Amino acid sequence: MSNTSFGGGARRRLLIYLLVDTSHSMRIDNAIGAVATGLQRFQREVMEDEFAVDTVHVALYTFDDSVHELRRLAPISDFQPPTAKELDPGGETYLSKALIRVMEDIKRDYQPGKPGRDGALSDYRPYVFLLTDARPTSADEKAWHDAREALITHRNPKINYIVTGCGDQVDLTDLIEIGHEGHVFHIDKQQKSFHAYFDWIATTTIQQSQLVLQGESRRSTRARDNTLAAKPKEMKTVGEDFDYNRGA
Repeated sequence: MSNTSFGGGARRRLLIYLLVDTSHSMRIDNAIGAVATGLQRFQREVMEDEFAVDTVHVALYTFDDSVHELRRLAPISDFQPPTAKELDPGGETYLSKALIRVMEDIKRDYQPGKPGRDGALSDYRPYVFLLTDARPTSADEKAWHDAREALITHRNPKINYIVTGCGDQVDLTDLIEIGHEGHVFHIDKQQKSFHAYFDWIATTTIQQSQLVLQGESRRSTRARDNTLAAKPKEMKTVGEDFDYNRGA
């Protein structure tokens, strides 16, 4: 197993934050059951890569009327995928609460670098993967816009922010507004699509962990921080190869 040590033996980490919408509409077509098995696949696949095991830390949140820190940030080897019962959908979609909470926790978790030749390098730029199946509730309109703006403009650290909508209840105009820099995708609510989505997150995580463990300089690592794996056929890029009005 590799050893990504620096500055006195501390280890650079790749932080992955998973935000899952558990509002009442996620009960439809057993979407939550597919999310639960998808998270199991994600954990299993990342654990199979020695580079990822060495660097990847994962946190999991669900959100509806409230936001719930289901799994606090921990090494991938300690990450326990939730059961469908733990996810338990219900309530409205208060997106702002999820975005505000993950911002607060990134500020808590992220370890900045230390100056000097032998000083520690910072953690790698965090990834936030958001999955939602509905537009945010109208009562949350201003709050989620403000929370999104704070997240995408945050500079220490900058955050890789990827949004995916699922099912036919998603308003793609809202989805584009929720997302950032073209990292906005769509899947349907079939089990295979959820599985493909979490497989893609796993592949992206593994791919990024391998890049940053190849001895790249701090500068070149930053340049590749927003690397995403090639998306599977079940995922469509909103605004490019998917038009909600055409349905394809």
